Amino acid sequence: MHVWLVKLEDPLPADEGFRAYRMHMLAEALVKRGHKVTRWCSDFDHQNLENRFGGDAAIDIAENYHVRLLHSPVVYTKRVSLARLINNWILASKFRRVAAKTQERPDIIVCSMPTPALAAASVKVARQFNVPAVVDARDLWPDIISDELSLGKRLLAAPVLSMMKREITYAASNATGLVGITSHYRDHLLKYASRSKGPEDSYFYIGYEQPPCSEGATGTDTIKAFLSESFQYIFYFAGRMNSTVANAIDPVISAARQLQSVAPDVAFVMCGDGDQLESLKSRTTDLSNIVWPGKLSQPALAQLKSRATAGLLPIERRRDYQISLSNKIFEYMNAGLPILSFLDGVPADVIREHNCGMLYDDGDELVRCVMRLKDDTVLRESMCEASRSVFASTFTANAVYGSFSDYLERLSSNYLRKYN
Repeated sequence: MHVWLVKLEDPLPADEGFRAYRMHMLAEALVKRGHKVTRWCSDFDHQNLENRFGGDAAIDIAENYHVRLLHSPVVYTKRVSLARLINNWILASKFRRVAAKTQERPDIIVCSMPTPALAAASVKVARQFNVPAVVDARDLWPDIISDELSLGKRLLAAPVLSMMKREITYAASNATGLVGITSHYRDHLLKYASRSKGPEDSYFYIGYEQPPCSEGATGTDTIKAFLSESFQYIFYFAGRMNSTVANAIDPVISAARQLQSVAPDVAFVMCGDGDQLESLKSRTTDLSNIVWPGKLSQPALAQLKSRATAGLLPIERRRDYQISLSNKIFEYMNAGLPILSFLDGVPADVIREHNCGMLYDDGDELVRCVMRLKDDTVLRESMCEASRSVFASTFTANAVYGSFSDYLERLSSNYLRKYN
């Protein structure tokens, strides 16, 4: 079958610093099964905030794996901005016009949500071609946008939010199948469709594929530059230093302050850059056991993982983070590391069910978690093995996107029998 995968922002293999996201991993799984895949993307590289070609383009990734890029005259310099919304609306409208005229019709269309506008456009194109459409929820737009706005900004944004709600209602109500990265995200779409779960609705985790390391680079010198050999127990986090980290960092700072004298061989290593990095660093200038190395290369990060005792999840308890599993969790599991999580909800459920880490609410609890992993070798090794085991059985790209491909094949076959 010919599958269209529609998502504006997901990276492409030719992008600088490419890392496989959901659409690429799904595309590869489908192509391996003999299907043809066309991805519809934006010409604007969302990760690097620049145009790829400066116009509409088509590129071939591999045999039976092709990309159509759509260009918008409006670009954005901030990932959260009015300019991004305008860019998204322009591209959703353009996708509908261009896709409707294509000579190679799809057999099924899968569109990720956000954006509501693109999801609605994808469902309309699918109806035109009389093929099934699947909407895949990867975020809680527009609800989460409303949640994050102050009352005044929410009132100003009311017309935009209302339009998004109409778009997602149309997409969810008219799609053949609704899926999400967890059952909660699928249920977000079902709420807008005003119906209960049916046989053609499901969920598939994000899945994880280890980023490749650059050839010939080890990252050893980079590690030595910021990490003292005296630190024998390393608890690390790698991600963007933004408000989601800043709003959850207090327990880490409190724990570091307590551990600095009683456990001088313990370090918290916080890797990454972002708009909150300098502010975070300024709060810990008196703490030698919190290290801020900035953004690390993949080889350097691999070196750090090999020395780490556990992975940290200092992420604020925002609704969308509480009901999802991030790449960060899968990265720790893939490395065979226990997870110390400030998040509860779905991440906590997985950690408890598989005994692959511990949870903390404050600095005192984080200290207890750290000391248990430091002092109890048997516990630490059992949690390491549990992480590796659950990742291999449930969260690898092969496991997740093999199941997603099964679902799409079944949905397409059932649709053909029913409507053709």
